[in-house]
Amino acid sequence: MRLITTVLLGFLCFIGTISAQEAGATFYTGLTFGSTKDIVINKPGQSQSGYLFGLDGRLNSGGLYFMLGGEYGKFDMMSQEKLNITSGSKFSFFKGRAGMGFKLFGTDKIYLSSKAQASFDIVLNSDDAIFETTSYQINDGFLGAATGLGLNIYALFIEFEYEHGILNMYYQKPETTINFYTIKAGVKF
Repeated sequence: MRLITTVLLGFLCFIGTISAQEAGATFYTGLTFGSTKDIVINKPGQSQSGYLFGLDGRLNSGGLYFMLGGEYGKFDMMSQEKLNITSGSKFSFFKGRAGMGFKLFGTDKIYLSSKAQASFDIVLNSDDAIFETTSYQINDGFLGAATGLGLNIYALFIEFEYEHGILNMYYQKPETTINFYTIKAGVKF
């Protein structure tokens, strides 16, 4: 009986804490650029690029809030001479993200924000035919840690984000940890 009472009391406190939070979400789109240290994937003077769409949910308790989100996008498998976010050999990805966001300074309506998130990147599909002559094979997923600086103006959101690669993008190729630089714009609701 004591265990049931403790669990029930804990659950009620948890529900009260959640309902006291100001919930919200941000829908955004953006352009992403990336680089690795591997000279086969990233030739000197070239870069990888792509685009993404995402949705971040937040539980807000003033200046610090928990974030949970996801992004879908397409990204170059190898570097390109010219910036081209829609053509070339790309892979599709989904990024599951969790972390903390916080307001740096400003008013309730206009403020700068930042974040720290873990990013679990899952490769949905890829064109492996471009690697038939090499030993490169894209992993099913890889990890990263993301941070960013955002400008919030009423319901509008603009952010520059950096994601540092932790696990390699290509199988048994440690130089293929990828760092992403992303520019996002979106709407909060």
